[in-house]
Amino acid sequence: MNYAHLHLMVNHVPVIGMLFALALWIASWSAGSRHLRNAALVGFVFCALAAGAANLTGEEAEEAIERLQGVSKNLIEGHEEAAEPAWIATVILGVFSLAGVALYLRKEALPRWLAGPITLGAVVACILMLRAANQGGLIRHPEIQGGLTSAMQGGESAGGAGAPEAGGETEAEEDGED
Repeated sequence: MNYAHLHLMVNHVPVIGMLFALALWIASWSAGSRHLRNAALVGFVFCALAAGAANLTGEEAEEAIERLQGVSKNLIEGHEEAAEPAWIATVILGVFSLAGVALYLRKEALPRWLAGPITLGAVVACILMLRAANQGGLIRHPEIQGGLTSAMQGGESAGGAGAPEAGGETEAEEDGED
């Protein structure tokens, strides 16, 4: 197993986890359940830890795949730029959520001044995580790139043989070769 494999295994956890924890958070307020609310808070903390692990493996994963044929450095950089605010927002959310878990364990109510930022942070972190995941998927999943549909309708593969991925350059173009 290399860092690229480890990164792929770890980076799905905060994305799916954020969706699940956010759904729990919303359900907890709808049902008025402190137990569901605490489960959501624990989920946010877990997502923060997983986002940190994904961030720690990202650079090594980049080094493992950046020289592979068909891999665009521009797409890798786009993913990296989208991932940084996502993991930062998720870690901040995790810290606020950890405070909420501490209050739950002390059997204290979650104050509005903490519930509001957690709600806003959860929505923002979830959106940023989904954006980072999409950017990461573009690196090796041509089926989600914009030009695929039109290329397939014309009876060709996406971009044709030897074409760079959407928005990217081939290694030859990056090195100044034609």
